This record gives sequence, C-alpha cells and structure tokens, in this order.
Amino acid sequence: MRILQVIGMAAVMYLMIIGVRYQLVIGHGNRNRSMATIHLPGDVQAGEWVNAHTSPDAVIMARHVPIVYHYAQRNTAWFPPSTNPQMLMDGIQSHKINYVIVVERDDTFYLPKDEDSFAALYKSFPDKMRLVYQAPELKIFQVIASAAQTPSVVASNAPKLSTLEHKP
Repeated sequence: MRILQVIGMAAVMYLMIIGVRYQLVIGHGNRNRSMATIHLPGDVQAGEWVNAHTSPDAVIMARHVPIVYHYAQRNTAWFPPSTNPQMLMDGIQSHKINYVIVVERDDTFYLPKDEDSFAALYKSFPDKMRLVYQAPELKIFQVIASAAQTPSVVASNAPKLSTLEHKP
C-alpha cells in the first residue's frame, strides 16, 4: 500500500512540474511584444486597408460589422450569409455599398461562408464587382456604379480579375 502512495505522489509531482513548465513557456511568449508574432484576423486587416486606401465617405459591406467599422472608420453594413444573388445586390444598391469584404474563415458560425455568398453574387453580376485588394485570407471588391456614386480607391496594388478563384 505504501509503494502505491509513493508512486501516486511521484506521478502527481511529475504532472505538476510539466504543467508549471508549460505555464512558464506560455508566460514568456505573452511577454514578447514583437508585432511579427501577432497574426491579425482578416476582418482587422480588411478594416485597416479600407481605412488607408478609400475615401472617408465609402460604405463597406462586411460579415463582422463591429470589427470592420472599428478599424475602417467607415459606414459599414452587414454582409448577410446568403447565396441569393438578387437579394445581395438589392442590399448593395439600397445601402449604396462601395466595397465588399470577403474573408476566408475557419469557423462555421455563419453558413454559407463569405466566399460562397460572394461567389454566387459575382457569378450573377460579374460586371458590377472589381477586385481591388487581395491577401491570403481576404479579398476586397469595389462595387462598380456610376462615377458620381463610387468613391475611388486612393492607392491599390490590385490583381487582375483573372486571378480570382471561385469554388464550384
């Protein structure tokens, strides 16, 4: 019986030492204030790009409105999770949307995903959208409307539309 108690206490001590070691590694990582180790979510990246490259009166459509609004400092409307292209285009026109943010997400909170909703919209209205910015996990499209309605992009390194990939 005494040997079992000693083995049990040794196992508990071993697990505690491992746990403390992992906590110290995590704590050390949290002290690292280098921005190189911080990955900004797609909505934050998109908001920062919109803030830096669009006019202040631009209207944005995004899935996560509060995040994009905070970083973009632009009027922002919700990009509803729908594959009904006419309903999406009606919303874009009624809210006078200038840019649509499409973020590739790992979560499945909203289904269909941003890229699936936008693919249906783009398939039905390819002449109404122009890709103005692309990063690994996001794309920003400018809505093509009359020149008087659409604030222009201040600066852009936009790839050509032929680089778009749509899921079937």
